[in-house]
Amino acid sequence: MQRGIYEELLTAQLSQRLESLGDSVHLGAVAEADVPAVLSRHVYEVLRRRLSNIKSDEQRLALVNSVLQHLAVGDDEVLNPARHLLAVLDTRVPGLPGTTTTRPATPLSDAALLTNARGEPNLGAEVKAESGVHQSGVRRPRW
Repeated sequence: MQRGIYEELLTAQLSQRLESLGDSVHLGAVAEADVPAVLSRHVYEVLRRRLSNIKSDEQRLALVNSVLQHLAVGDDEVLNPARHLLAVLDTRVPGLPGTTTTRPATPLSDAALLTNARGEPNLGAEVKAESGVHQSGVRRPRW
């Protein structure tokens, strides 16, 4: 491994790679408050790599659901086909304008740095889009 600072969880594979480096390796404990986040991030990365190597959607869902079953969280089983909930809208009432949604360009579940650079999502438009649902033709309050 190259010289530098790291923040990698020590795994069996990483430990083998570090054996030849001897005293130049410095390890530290994971802070108790950070353990759930550090371990779940590791599982996320391993699972993401494995899922990206599987080409069949059915096999991907089978793997995810087997992990969830092992965790004994059967209620969180992913249904086939995999889909996102995009919105919950008011029922359309005759005589009233329809409800529409404007989705932000950046996914709601992702952290994004918005710089207002040309060709990139605009901060104001993203905030407006994240407020979600509005009725067509109805003036929205200014905040």
